[in-house]
Amino acid sequence: MTRERSVSAPSTQRTARYGAGAGSGAGGLHVCNNKVGKVGDWPSEGRIVISNLRCRPREGLPLVLRGISCTIEAGTTVGVVGRTGAGKSSFVKALFRLVDIPAASICIDGVDVTSIGLHALRKSLSVITQTPVLFSASVRFNIDPFSKFTDEQVWQALGQAQM
Repeated sequence: MTRERSVSAPSTQRTARYGAGAGSGAGGLHVCNNKVGKVGDWPSEGRIVISNLRCRPREGLPLVLRGISCTIEAGTTVGVVGRTGAGKSSFVKALFRLVDIPAASICIDGVDVTSIGLHALRKSLSVITQTPVLFSASVRFNIDPFSKFTDEQVWQALGQAQM
């Protein structure tokens, strides 16, 4: 019971902080490197440019990412690998703005992720984890939790995935 509380405490703190509006970003038009775009059209290609990414898993801990700069071209499949504590999770958390990324620049299709509202950012990105996760709901809900697709489209996607 104590272990469960200690594991869930950081996520509860993060939920309370973001619920209070910390780091929520703005809506509307966003600019990065002189490129302007609407969130509804974003991301259109998927090119990621990261500059000087430095972050720590949480306040008080040492940096696990120290000045990471890279460009991931659109359409590229990327695997983030490394030993325990190397910063794999922190790297992905930075993309989704689950950790603070002061003085860093992360642009996706020319849009700085810090200028986008958290809901719009997280709705527009996805990650495939090593551990499969299913919600305690119907299979249909697990495949399309936002009900954006018709049953026919869901069946077509399942067929393409050979499921």
